[in-house]
Amino acid sequence: MVLNVLVNFVKDNFGQPPEAYLFLALVSILASMMYLLAQIFLVDRQKIKIYNERIKKWQEKRKKAMKTGSKRLMMEVQREMDTITKMQSEMAMEQFKPFFIFFIPFMLLFFIIQQAYGGTALVELPFWLPIVGSRLNAIWFYIFFNIIVSSILNTLLKIHDLRKEL
Repeated sequence: MVLNVLVNFVKDNFGQPPEAYLFLALVSILASMMYLLAQIFLVDRQKIKIYNERIKKWQEKRKKAMKTGSKRLMMEVQREMDTITKMQSEMAMEQFKPFFIFFIPFMLLFFIIQQAYGGTALVELPFWLPIVGSRLNAIWFYIFFNIIVSSILNTLLKIHDLRKEL
Protein backbone atom coordinates (compact mmCIF):
# COMPACT_ATOMS: atom_id res chain seq x y z
CA MET A 1 0.00 0.00 0.00
CA VAL A 2 1.21 3.51 -0.86
CA LEU A 3 0.68 4.86 2.66
CA ASN A 4 2.83 2.10 4.16
CA VAL A 5 5.59 2.91 1.69
CA LEU A 6 5.41 6.60 2.67
CA VAL A 7 5.37 5.79 6.39
CA ASN A 8 8.38 3.50 6.03
CA PHE A 9 10.22 6.09 3.93
CA VAL A 10 9.67 8.75 6.60
CA LYS A 11 10.66 6.36 9.41
CA ASP A 12 13.82 5.21 7.65
CA ASN A 13 15.03 8.61 6.48
CA PHE A 14 13.61 11.10 8.99
CA GLY A 15 12.72 8.99 12.00
CA GLN A 16 15.01 10.57 14.58
CA PRO A 17 16.01 14.10 15.55
CA PRO A 18 17.46 16.27 14.05
CA GLU A 19 16.22 14.90 10.70
CA ALA A 20 12.71 14.59 12.15
CA TYR A 21 12.65 18.31 13.00
CA LEU A 22 13.78 19.28 9.53
CA PHE A 23 11.30 16.95 7.86
CA LEU A 24 8.34 18.12 9.94
CA ALA A 25 9.35 21.76 9.47
CA LEU A 26 9.63 21.35 5.72
CA VAL A 27 6.31 19.52 5.47
CA SER A 28 4.71 22.22 7.60
CA ILE A 29 6.07 25.01 5.43
CA LEU A 30 4.97 23.27 2.22
CA ALA A 31 1.50 22.50 3.57
CA SER A 32 1.06 26.09 4.79
CA MET A 33 2.15 27.49 1.46
CA MET A 34 -0.14 25.19 -0.49
CA TYR A 35 -3.11 26.07 1.73
CA LEU A 36 -2.32 29.77 1.47
CA LEU A 37 -2.08 29.58 -2.31
CA ALA A 38 -5.41 27.75 -2.38
CA GLN A 39 -6.91 30.58 -0.32
CA ILE A 40 -5.50 33.15 -2.71
CA PHE A 41 -6.73 31.45 -5.86
CA LEU A 42 -10.00 29.87 -4.70
CA VAL A 43 -11.48 32.48 -2.38
CA ASP A 44 -13.12 35.48 -4.02
CA ARG A 45 -11.74 38.24 -1.77
CA GLN A 46 -13.64 40.96 -3.61
CA LYS A 47 -16.96 39.21 -3.00
CA ILE A 48 -16.12 38.77 0.69
CA LYS A 49 -15.14 42.43 1.00
CA ILE A 50 -18.38 43.61 -0.63
CA TYR A 51 -20.51 41.26 1.49
CA ASN A 52 -18.71 42.29 4.69
CA GLU A 53 -19.38 45.96 3.98
CA ARG A 54 -23.04 45.25 3.22
CA ILE A 55 -23.47 43.15 6.36
CA LYS A 56 -21.77 45.79 8.50
CA LYS A 57 -24.16 48.49 7.18
CA TRP A 58 -27.12 46.22 7.87
CA GLN A 59 -25.91 45.55 11.43
CA GLU A 60 -25.54 49.28 12.04
CA LYS A 61 -29.07 49.85 10.69
CA ARG A 62 -30.37 47.03 12.90
CA LYS A 63 -28.63 48.49 15.95
CA LYS A 64 -30.10 51.92 15.20
CA ALA A 65 -33.57 50.43 14.72
CA MET A 66 -33.39 48.66 18.06
CA LYS A 67 -32.04 51.72 19.81
CA THR A 68 -34.61 54.15 18.39
CA GLY A 69 -37.50 51.71 18.31
CA SER A 70 -38.47 52.89 14.82
CA LYS A 71 -41.02 50.48 13.38
CA ARG A 72 -40.29 51.57 9.80
CA LEU A 73 -36.56 50.98 10.25
CA MET A 74 -37.21 47.66 11.99
CA MET A 75 -39.36 46.53 9.05
CA GLU A 76 -36.56 47.42 6.65
CA VAL A 77 -34.12 45.42 8.74
CA GLN A 78 -36.49 42.44 8.81
CA ARG A 79 -37.00 42.63 5.03
CA GLU A 80 -33.23 42.56 4.45
CA MET A 81 -32.55 39.76 6.94
CA ASP A 82 -32.95 36.92 4.40
CA THR A 83 -30.53 38.61 2.02
CA ILE A 84 -27.99 39.16 4.81
CA THR A 85 -28.32 35.55 6.00
CA LYS A 86 -27.76 34.35 2.43
CA MET A 87 -24.68 36.60 2.13
CA GLN A 88 -23.26 35.25 5.40
CA SER A 89 -23.82 31.70 4.20
CA GLU A 90 -22.14 32.40 0.85
CA MET A 91 -19.18 34.03 2.64
CA ALA A 92 -18.74 30.99 4.87
CA MET A 93 -18.83 28.64 1.89
CA GLU A 94 -16.37 30.83 0.02
CA GLN A 95 -13.93 30.84 2.92
CA PHE A 96 -14.26 27.08 3.44
CA LYS A 97 -13.38 26.13 -0.15
CA PRO A 98 -9.69 25.50 0.60
CA PHE A 99 -10.60 23.54 3.73
CA PHE A 100 -12.88 21.20 1.78
CA ILE A 101 -10.13 20.55 -0.74
CA PHE A 102 -7.36 20.02 1.80
CA PHE A 103 -9.24 18.14 4.52
CA ILE A 104 -8.47 14.63 3.25
CA PRO A 105 -4.83 15.37 2.31
CA PHE A 106 -4.24 16.88 5.77
CA MET A 107 -5.81 13.84 7.44
CA LEU A 108 -3.51 11.59 5.38
CA LEU A 109 -0.54 13.75 6.38
CA PHE A 110 -1.46 13.41 10.07
CA PHE A 111 -1.90 9.67 9.61
CA ILE A 112 1.56 9.35 8.04
CA ILE A 113 3.17 11.45 10.78
CA GLN A 114 1.40 9.49 13.51
CA GLN A 115 2.37 6.14 11.98
CA ALA A 116 5.96 7.18 11.36
CA TYR A 117 6.64 8.74 14.76
CA GLY A 118 3.96 7.34 17.05
CA GLY A 119 3.65 9.02 20.42
CA THR A 120 7.40 9.33 20.91
CA ALA A 121 8.44 12.69 22.32
CA LEU A 122 10.61 14.65 19.91
CA VAL A 123 10.99 17.81 21.98
CA GLU A 124 11.37 18.29 25.71
CA LEU A 125 9.99 21.69 26.67
CA PRO A 126 11.39 23.66 29.61
CA PHE A 127 7.80 24.43 30.65
CA TRP A 128 4.44 22.68 30.87
CA LEU A 129 1.54 23.33 28.47
CA PRO A 130 -2.09 22.38 29.03
CA ILE A 131 -3.19 19.34 27.00
CA VAL A 132 0.34 18.81 25.65
CA GLY A 133 2.43 18.64 28.82
CA SER A 134 6.17 19.23 28.64
CA ARG A 135 6.92 16.85 25.77
CA LEU A 136 5.97 17.38 22.16
CA ASN A 137 5.39 14.38 19.94
CA ALA A 138 5.59 14.74 16.14
CA ILE A 139 1.94 15.79 15.76
CA TRP A 140 2.22 18.56 18.34
CA PHE A 141 5.56 19.68 16.94
CA TYR A 142 3.97 19.89 13.48
CA ILE A 143 0.93 21.78 14.79
CA PHE A 144 2.95 24.37 16.73
CA PHE A 145 5.42 24.84 13.91
CA ASN A 146 2.54 25.16 11.42
CA ILE A 147 0.85 27.85 13.52
CA ILE A 148 4.08 29.84 13.56
CA VAL A 149 4.74 29.39 9.83
CA SER A 150 1.15 30.22 8.86
CA SER A 151 1.23 33.37 10.98
CA ILE A 152 4.46 34.51 9.37
CA LEU A 153 3.22 33.77 5.84
CA ASN A 154 -0.09 35.55 6.44
CA THR A 155 1.73 38.56 7.90
CA LEU A 156 4.07 38.70 4.92
CA LEU A 157 1.13 38.53 2.53
CA LYS A 158 -0.63 41.34 4.33
CA ILE A 159 2.51 43.46 4.47
CA HIS A 160 3.23 43.04 0.79
CA ASP A 161 -0.45 42.62 -0.14
CA LEU A 162 0.44 39.77 -2.48
CA ARG A 163 -3.17 38.71 -2.76
CA LYS A 164 -3.83 41.65 -5.06
CA GLU A 165 -0.75 40.94 -7.16
CA LEU A 166 -1.70 37.30 -7.75
